[in-house]
Amino acid sequence: MANATRPFALLKLPNEILLQIALNLSGSVKQPDPQADLLSFALTCKQLAPLARESLCHAPILQSRKIHMLLKSLYTYPNLRTKTRSLTIETRESRGLQELPTPLPGLEPGLLWQSICEIHTLSIDKETQEWWIADLKATSFTFPGPLLCLLIALLPHLKELYLGGSSLCNFPLFRNMLPALDDINGLQIPFLLTQISNWDHPNLSCVMNMLSSRLTVLELPNDFRISTNANAWQVAEARGIPTYFPELRRLILPSNAVVSKPCQEIIPSKLESLVLTDARVPEIDAWLTSVARSKKQLFPCLRKVALYYRYKAPPAPQPFLQSIAAAGLDYSEYRPSCCLRIVDAFWHPWMYTADEIDASVQTMHDDFQKDLDRENAKHQLKVERERARLLDKCLLALRDLFSEDPM
Repeated sequence: MANATRPFALLKLPNEILLQIALNLSGSVKQPDPQADLLSFALTCKQLAPLARESLCHAPILQSRKIHMLLKSLYTYPNLRTKTRSLTIETRESRGLQELPTPLPGLEPGLLWQSICEIHTLSIDKETQEWWIADLKATSFTFPGPLLCLLIALLPHLKELYLGGSSLCNFPLFRNMLPALDDINGLQIPFLLTQISNWDHPNLSCVMNMLSSRLTVLELPNDFRISTNANAWQVAEARGIPTYFPELRRLILPSNAVVSKPCQEIIPSKLESLVLTDARVPEIDAWLTSVARSKKQLFPCLRKVALYYRYKAPPAPQPFLQSIAAAGLDYSEYRPSCCLRIVDAFWHPWMYTADEIDASVQTMHDDFQKDLDRENAKHQLKVERERARLLDKCLLALRDLFSEDPM
């Protein structure tokens, strides 16, 4: 009986407190189902459902395969669009070692019509509108890029965007941040030229322009390829981030996307925290040294730098650490004992402590070892059975040989 009265006692609280309770129920991307508690809260009684919806839209963690559901909610409750301050987009297919896109179904007629109406309200050129709408009319989506860009365009107060758990190929809004075709020709990088010219989306940099003046936190995709056909070393290079996102206070991106660019093309002048993930090349030390030397003149607000390696790496050289310390930077790094790529922490390593990452890696190795031991045991059993079969066959042959009557 006491359990049945709890929801009614809860409803006596002011809406502001109920909303705060709901916000505190939101989980983290580190959890398998970060919004499970909030959904349970919504199902407690009808009166709590609107508060749960608002909380879900405050900082949604979206699996890209569920984009249809979120778009439908924002069309049904348009007032929720202004509530979103933070958005995390995950692409579940990127979790495995084999990274293959999962096709999404086309939009239902009603959802398509609403999406087209929204695009017509945006201040973008007509040609881009037509290309975008043509993409949205597809019967299925190999990549969710057009839908994800539409979602981002619907959120006028978005200030934090977290995309580490996805691939750059899903976000054509960043196209202007990639090298121009002429630059790629000059650098003679044919695979990148082919990928950009054949990118299966219209240029939706107009969406990036909408975010330009208000985004303060940006986590770029940790998988910085613009094609899943490219191997892990064929990553794009970022450029012009200070021009496109001048208000950034925190920037998180893969180190291979920056090492060949001058640091002033990557770091906005107001940036306070820089996180570099997926470090794989020794050039990153030299690049960060140039950041330290330029800090006073170009990056006066920069306070923290964090570096996460993909593979086991030797300790940082002393001259590098000394230059970082001399610049007054709070520096941290993580160098795995094996390979960070095999665990979920690879996608957002800055969300985890070193002990948590080590524990995940150890668990993964233990699971690999169990699988290996299981396969070895199966193989050994098969060998022993085959050996026993051959031995029985030999014994039968010998018995037949000695049981034959002498000539």
